[in-house]
Amino acid sequence: MTPDYSEEKVIGNFYIDDHMPAFICQDCRNVVSEMQRRDDALNEYSVTLGDIQGAISTIAANEMHEVDFDYLIDRAYENQGLQEAIASYQDLEGSARYYLERTHLIMKRHRCSFEDARGHLIHDHAKLLDADATDHIDWYLARARKFESLRELELGRGPIV
Repeated sequence: MTPDYSEEKVIGNFYIDDHMPAFICQDCRNVVSEMQRRDDALNEYSVTLGDIQGAISTIAANEMHEVDFDYLIDRAYENQGLQEAIASYQDLEGSARYYLERTHLIMKRHRCSFEDARGHLIHDHAKLLDADATDHIDWYLARARKFESLRELELGRGPIV
């Protein structure tokens, strides 16, 4: 039987593979706050930057943005699953950072190189997984380095790529 990929089935499916830091003005932040005030079931993770931009009809200097809040709230409800995808992505970041922090702790404790600490971590996880953990550890460490680079960019300390 062929899977049903109709719009009803696909809508609401989100997967976040990466992110890029973005700064928004205070007026745009107020748009999100006003959306939440109008519908308290929504939060800042209910809409994307594109949704916010699509809801703003007029931008003028020294004036509040003109916003179609009905459109924005509709978009927020169409984004069903976005909050869960963001939470999942943040869990991934937490796990990846755990492995990187654990590696640094091993380096400090045993006064060894990153590679030696990585090997220790792989050895410990191989026992837990009852399998070779090299790919597992390397994948998380690579993701952690990427998260670290993004954090540096967010803090204004990294190169803009």
